[in-house]
Amino acid sequence: MRPDAPRASCAKTFLRDLGLEAMDAGTVIGDVAGTHQPLPREAAFADGPLTLCGHLHPCVRLFGRGRDRLRLRCFARQGRQIVLPAFGDFTGGFDIARKDYCRLFALSGDHILALDP
Repeated sequence: MRPDAPRASCAKTFLRDLGLEAMDAGTVIGDVAGTHQPLPREAAFADGPLTLCGHLHPCVRLFGRGRDRLRLRCFARQGRQIVLPAFGDFTGGFDIARKDYCRLFALSGDHILALDP
């Protein structure tokens, strides 16, 4: 038995109770694939399905006048890959380098803000 098997089993039960289903990494449904780890940069720009991934759970820092700054969760698009933000309060927050991604979409309350690279 894999060391993470009991935890994985508990997670699958939790998801099933919510009416959701856990998928294996790399599962493709239609034109969309899901993975936990982001694809390497070269793979993100190669042919293939749109890939949704997590792990990094990015955020972006915005700077204003004076010492004003704001840190927001964001979606980060790189080629055919979209890195998802954290949806809980206790995970995520990796400061993403804007230059490494094609587009960032910051979340603020119930708004999504498209940011230039």
